[in-house]
Amino acid sequence: MQDSTGPWYKHFWPLFMFGMISTVVIASLITVYIAIEGSDDLVNDNYYKDGLGINMQLDETSLAKDLNAHAEISITDGLITLKLTLNQQNPDQLVMNFSHPADDKLDKKVFLFANAKGLFEGAVDVPAQRFYVYVQGAHQGKLWRLSGEITPNASQQVILQSH
Repeated sequence: MQDSTGPWYKHFWPLFMFGMISTVVIASLITVYIAIEGSDDLVNDNYYKDGLGINMQLDETSLAKDLNAHAEISITDGLITLKLTLNQQNPDQLVMNFSHPADDKLDKKVFLFANAKGLFEGAVDVPAQRFYVYVQGAHQGKLWRLSGEITPNASQQVILQSH
């Protein structure tokens, strides 16, 4: 019987085993890189603060209901037109927040100003995707809030009502 001698690196099985281990190490390093660089936008690290903020949102929504607030919104070619109805005098300025459900990089904040016709106008550049929209205004030093969903540039008119 002949003995196969020679350096270990000239044999198949040691190279096969090192190749398998090397593949697993490289794959795990790639996985760690993806986990660090591609963090999930939906996960919120400060959930306690958000939990406290829910009470403020409920108060703002309640004030909007007391004011019998509703808004008609249309977005055409990046121009927002909002018709606001309150049982009080309209404010001079509103804040409109666009919140994308999955990508916080697409979130926008737009200031709307009243024009001579009593409508609020502003400009926004958002893609034609679904957004949660929040309209906020002030009444006697307190904030009120209307919320809903909108798809910009879909040639639609959205009505936000206080619930």
